[in-house]
Amino acid sequence: MNKDNIEIKYLKLINGESLVVSSNDDFSDFKNKKYIEIFDPIEIRAMKVTHGYQIMEHYTMQPWIKMANTTQVNMPTSSIIAVVDLHDDAVLQYKEYIKDAVEIEFMDQEEEKKILESEDDSYGEGTEGTERPKKIIH
Repeated sequence: MNKDNIEIKYLKLINGESLVVSSNDDFSDFKNKKYIEIFDPIEIRAMKVTHGYQIMEHYTMQPWIKMANTTQVNMPTSSIIAVVDLHDDAVLQYKEYIKDAVEIEFMDQEEEKKILESEDDSYGEGTEGTERPKKIIH
């Protein structure tokens, strides 16, 4: 992937999925192409949560193709409804998500073991003396 002319775009697909992707391709005439080469596709999902009388919408990022061993996909343009530019904040969040995913991927086993052990050691801390709820709703 050529890092000089990378575009980060929001894609709306015909199946309803929303993706944020990186690409070297020019999207201005994407419908004239058969495929668009995309990198690091991240699916964006909206979650509506009620908070009193208000409804709030949260967004989550997750890998589009879970457990894939590749970051590059040739996307058929026939499956794309719309391509739009992202707000600067969304671009920064996408880049941070990708950076974190790469750091986790390259974490060595010793480092991963230390993190898991520290989580095990601290599990349940801070719950002494606090009353637990009688009913847990998931």
